[in-house]
Amino acid sequence: MKKSMIGLVGFTIAISMMAPIYAETEEVTTSINYDKVTEYTLSIPESIQVDNTNELEQAIGVSKVNTRHNEKVQISVKSGVDAGGKVTLTRKGGSSTVTTEITVSLTSKGSGIGANEIIAEFEDQSSTATKGGTLFFSPIPKNALAGEYEGKITFVASVVERT
Repeated sequence: MKKSMIGLVGFTIAISMMAPIYAETEEVTTSINYDKVTEYTLSIPESIQVDNTNELEQAIGVSKVNTRHNEKVQISVKSGVDAGGKVTLTRKGGSSTVTTEITVSLTSKGSGIGANEIIAEFEDQSSTATKGGTLFFSPIPKNALAGEYEGKITFVASVVERT
């Protein structure tokens, strides 16, 4: 009886090994992500040479710009220009302080930009401004005293949401 039991158990095991095993099919989806932030390089000269005869036209912009679909790069004046668009230039050297003013505008012979005004905007991959991008500097007044003058304008660039 023992031999027949062992034979029966062995036969059952052999049969079960030959029977197909059905497994459930399993699918897995993998998400592949990449997040590229807005990039740009400011293109603003370190110095601008004005004179007492002609208005000066100066591009203010960006290069290598790449913004997201819902963002833009804005350049504005942080300091150095008053509410009437005037920039004060101070004569270097000498024992007394001598100043003169020029006007900075967004248009030729314009009335002047306001303090903190947005002077340029850029979108997508274009270095062509969608707003502004050029500043116009009036000539130094003819009655300015002789000498070398200097003034400073600080610009700030920001990435903002498109409206």
